[in-house]
Amino acid sequence: MKRTLFLTGIHSGITHFSLLLLRLAAGGFMLTHGWPKLQRLLAGDMKFGDPLGLGPEVSLVLVVFSEFVCAILIMLGLGTRLASVPLIVTMAVAAFIAHADDPFQRKELALFYLVVFVVLLLSGSGKYSVDHFLQKKRYSLGTFGHPSSVTGLLSSVTGHRSPVIPAPARKVRRGSPVICHPSPVF
Repeated sequence: MKRTLFLTGIHSGITHFSLLLLRLAAGGFMLTHGWPKLQRLLAGDMKFGDPLGLGPEVSLVLVVFSEFVCAILIMLGLGTRLASVPLIVTMAVAAFIAHADDPFQRKELALFYLVVFVVLLLSGSGKYSVDHFLQKKRYSLGTFGHPSSVTGLLSSVTGHRSPVIPAPARKVRRGSPVICHPSPVF
């Protein structure tokens, strides 16, 4: 136990679980800020700050989208990197514009959220997410976006393997002959 507490290496299972925990906590806590604003929006109460000069109605709609919709997307791990961008912008506006003249204690929560959402932007959602499930399903079907899909498309059209991307490695049984085919020249 003592030895594992001070390890500095990255264990992928723990990292993926940590990203899940971070997403659920950050998204869930952000919902506590977005839900009252959504209720205000649905009630037609458009009194809200206008820190960017867009108008209070537009500002409220953008903040509700960010703090409610994007928070749910982050909790699900669906479009996590994309969903973190509006939250980063919202937290930056809250910390540096809306609370610009306030003491640090008033900015601290917005800055903390800002750092958390930047981490999610950089790291992505991790293995325990809808993003991972969709990516795994898309790659298993061979759709576009995966390097082998271009190779598959070219080889199905031309009948040749692409000389740029090597063929996947195959297991060779001991004693079986290895046959090499020359790559076509384009």
